[in-house]
Amino acid sequence: MDNGLYSIFYLKDEDEFLECTKPVEAFIYYKEFKIDLLTSEKILTPITELCDELATIELGKTFEKPIVFHFFYEFGYLFQDQLDSISTSEPMAIKIRYLKHSQSSITMKPDKVTFKLVEYPKLKDYKIKYNKVFDHLLNGDCYQVNLTHPFFFETKVKLEDKDFLRLFVNSKERLGAYAHYTSIGCMDKAFLSNSPECLFKAFNTGEKLTIRSMPIKGTIEDKGIGSWGELKNSLKDQGELYMITDLIRNDLSKIKLTPSRVIKRKAPLRVPGIVHQFSVVDTTVEKETTLLNVMEALFPGGSITGAPKKRVMEIIKEIEKYPRGFYCGSTVLLHKSLKCASINIRSAEISLDKDEIKYGSGGGVTLLSKCESEFKETFQKMESFIKFLDVEIVSND
Repeated sequence: MDNGLYSIFYLKDEDEFLECTKPVEAFIYYKEFKIDLLTSEKILTPITELCDELATIELGKTFEKPIVFHFFYEFGYLFQDQLDSISTSEPMAIKIRYLKHSQSSITMKPDKVTFKLVEYPKLKDYKIKYNKVFDHLLNGDCYQVNLTHPFFFETKVKLEDKDFLRLFVNSKERLGAYAHYTSIGCMDKAFLSNSPECLFKAFNTGEKLTIRSMPIKGTIEDKGIGSWGELKNSLKDQGELYMITDLIRNDLSKIKLTPSRVIKRKAPLRVPGIVHQFSVVDTTVEKETTLLNVMEALFPGGSITGAPKKRVMEIIKEIEKYPRGFYCGSTVLLHKSLKCASINIRSAEISLDKDEIKYGSGGGVTLLSKCESEFKETFQKMESFIKFLDVEIVSND
C-alpha cells in the first residue's frame, strides 16, 4: 500500500476491501487550473477540460484498472450555469487512475482516539438560517431545502494517515454500502466517508445499460423495533422522500430523454444510531452513455440540495456561506463491471497537518419542519458518524 496516495473501498456485497494503489495519474481540479498530484505541477486549464474527459468514459464498458473521481459539491454549480459564483481557490474535483488493485479483509487494531469538538452550529445561529429558508418556502421559491452546517474537530494527540485508516477498517461491521477512504499525502489530506447513499449505479442489462439511484430522505433516532414504523408513518418525512424521489425520477429521464420508473417507493435503512428511509429509481439507456451524461443529469444529488435543484442551490449558497467541499459531493468508482457513485454524507475532510477534521451535517427543511427538530437531527447525524468511528468526543466548552 502506498503511503502517499491510495484509495480503499468497502465492497459490501463481497464483505471485502478494494485497495487501489500505485497511481499513474492524479489531478486536483479548480475552476481555472489543475495540479498534478504526482509532480506538484500547476497547469492552467478550465474545469471544462475535465468535462471533456468525462464525455469519453462510456459506462457500458468494463474498467480493468480502477479510476476514482471525487467530485466536490461545488462542481455541481457548473451544471447549473452558476460557475461564476465559485471561487478560483475552491477545489472542484479529484481524479486518480490506479495501476494496482487487490481485494482483502484488512484488519488493523486502532488505539482509542479522542476528538475535541471545537466548532459546531449553535441553536440561535441555526434559527437565523432556518428562518431564511422557511421564508423562501413560504414565498414559493422552493419546496425543500437541505440546510447543512460544518462541524470541526481536533484530535487530542497528533494522528497520522494510518491512524485514520485503522479507524475506518476497524469499523467494518458499521460500514455503509458506499464507504471509502482516500489519502493524498502530498496535500496532507485524507477523505473519509461512511456513506450509505447511492447517487447512481450503472450495470449492463442485455444490450442496454441500467442507471439506478437510491435517494435517502427522512431520519429518526433508532430506539428499536418501533422506530421504522414511526418514521414510515410520518407525513413530514414522507413528503421529503416523495419530493426528492420525483426530482430524481426527472433527473434520470434527462440522461437520454428515456422514461424512468420508481422501483421502490419507501424502504428502511439503518445506520449507527438512526433509521433512514430511501427509494429506488432507475432508467434504461444505451451502453454508449457517458459519465458526463449521467453527472450532468444527476449531480449534485437531489437529496442533499432540495427542489427545484437550480433555485435551491442558489438559496443554499446565499444562506450557508461555507464551501461544502467533499461533503455532499460524490465519489465515483469505475472498476471492472462496478460503476457506481456515492453521495458523500457521513463524510469528513481530514487535514493531517492541522490535526483538524471537517464534518458536515444537515437535513431537508419543508413547510412541515420544526426548527428544533431539524437542529436535533443535524446533531444526530454527527453523532452517528462518531459512533461509526468508535471514538470518544469532548466539547471545547
